[in-house]
Amino acid sequence: MKYLPFENITLHTQLPGYEVIKRLSDNLEPRKIFSFGFNRDRKKYEGNIERNKFNINRVIYYKNSFRPTITGKLSEDETGTTIKVKMRLHIFVGIFMTVWLGGVFLGLLAGLTAGDPVFMLVPFIMLLFGYGLTTGAFKYESIRAKKHLAQLFEAEIESTYNRRNPQNKQYKK
Repeated sequence: MKYLPFENITLHTQLPGYEVIKRLSDNLEPRKIFSFGFNRDRKKYEGNIERNKFNINRVIYYKNSFRPTITGKLSEDETGTTIKVKMRLHIFVGIFMTVWLGGVFLGLLAGLTAGDPVFMLVPFIMLLFGYGLTTGAFKYESIRAKKHLAQLFEAEIESTYNRRNPQNKQYKK
């Protein structure tokens, strides 16, 4: 799972739920459809919070269609707050890349049936490029978002893609 453009993580913090929501809302602004220019007054995230759930994106000053959409759900217990976070591609980007990579894969299969190594090489390179671009750009943004969220909430991160090792904790404060 860690080689695909989505991640599930769990953040554990000793902060109460209301403090987590407050810290997130202090760093959150409403989503903007179009943002022009370079404005340093913007907050770190854009999106919305509803009770104990949030749906946000990191605010970046460059174009990256592969930046993750971050959804999270808070749950409190006696030791603090647990935040379950899912990072995914935007739905339209995911659909587009699936169709595009599917078409390239069909071209690769056509090259295999034709038996022409040159005809197979172009779709193979396009497949690698599409996968690398999508996953690399997504992971670049998700790593930055995980680090910032861990710092913001004074939290410890547990990646849940590795279910065999539940002690897979990162970014301790």
